[in-house]
Amino acid sequence: MNKECESCPYSVSNLDKRMVLLVAEGQTKKEIADTLHLSEASIKRHLEKLMERFGCANRTNLVYEFTGRGIITYGVSAENESD
Repeated sequence: MNKECESCPYSVSNLDKRMVLLVAEGQTKKEIADTLHLSEASIKRHLEKLMERFGCANRTNLVYEFTGRGIITYGVSAENESD
């Protein structure tokens, strides 16, 4: 698991990291929901809250923020991130 960077304004859960890694891999909300065994509506709400917290206009910006802050590492599969 990546050590959270000091520039991160909020605590970030393992679920947050896994979800953004799946977004980075190009998965749709439905695919993420299936992977994480959650509803598509839950994924949508969770991603919207993350985008709001980090001031991101879209999912691509969210991935950029997470990688830029060192919260996730690009190219790491979400399957390698555990709860």
